[in-house]
Amino acid sequence: MRNLRQVLFKSPPLFIIGILLINSGASLSISLARAAEKQTEKLEKQTEKSAEKKKRVLSPSLFHLTEVSGSNCDDKTKIVDENRKFLGLLCPDELKKCVSERSCFYDNGEDQMILRHVAENRFKRFPVSSKCPYGPGAKDVCLDPYYSVAADAAFYKVGDVLFIDSLRGVKLPDGSYHTGYVIVRDTPENIKGENNLEFFVGTAALDDKNPFSRLGFGDSEGGGQFEFTKISDAEKIQQTLKSRDYPNAIVGTFSYPNKKPSSSATTTPAGAIPAAGSNTGSRGGSN
Repeated sequence: MRNLRQVLFKSPPLFIIGILLINSGASLSISLARAAEKQTEKLEKQTEKSAEKKKRVLSPSLFHLTEVSGSNCDDKTKIVDENRKFLGLLCPDELKKCVSERSCFYDNGEDQMILRHVAENRFKRFPVSSKCPYGPGAKDVCLDPYYSVAADAAFYKVGDVLFIDSLRGVKLPDGSYHTGYVIVRDTPENIKGENNLEFFVGTAALDDKNPFSRLGFGDSEGGGQFEFTKISDAEKIQQTLKSRDYPNAIVGTFSYPNKKPSSSATTTPAGAIPAAGSNTGSRGGSN
């Protein structure tokens, strides 16, 4: 290096050429640094735009399991199973509710069953079981109160996991706090659109005592304030499915109307959401 400098200083033309080369190299380094900076900024903006695209604006609605008995009217309608075998009798308004909600809890004092609407006055019968006390959604996957959504099959498949930040920390009727994660467990034909989701709330009434109603999920005009994200991380998906005992349902203390839950229905599997007063706090879970 010293010899090179001596040669450059002794030969003015070479000295000038050397200075020019050094300056050119410095300019090139600066240009490359600026180009890299711009590329980084461009990638950051693309990432931000991509994240925004993944966020969707929710149009929420609610559905629940209606209790019917067929005992409060004179004009009753016969209901049958898929093979047209007699199941029971329903009042006209009860039949209407079972059809609109897609399923209902039938209790005539002698027999109890979950009815899943098939067509007209035909229903598929499901026994009331400890693993699936609220009946099935699509593909016989059990409905799980406050953690199940029904969605358009054109955009979602059964088992997809969604995160809704507005739900995180919402206190549920059993005293636990919502994690913000829900699972697609039903894909009925009447739900159309990527942003239209129906939230299952068990047997709870759809009134102002319902935590989801208070949040505005039952208000078709109030859906624009809620954003949700479809989870793609495989580990988070599996963690969420396991925590909700998918494809079964966590019973907790959500019970049928005017009925006390049986002793087998009060246990909560490992990995379930924390109860009120736990160390996790009222905003347990994260995305």
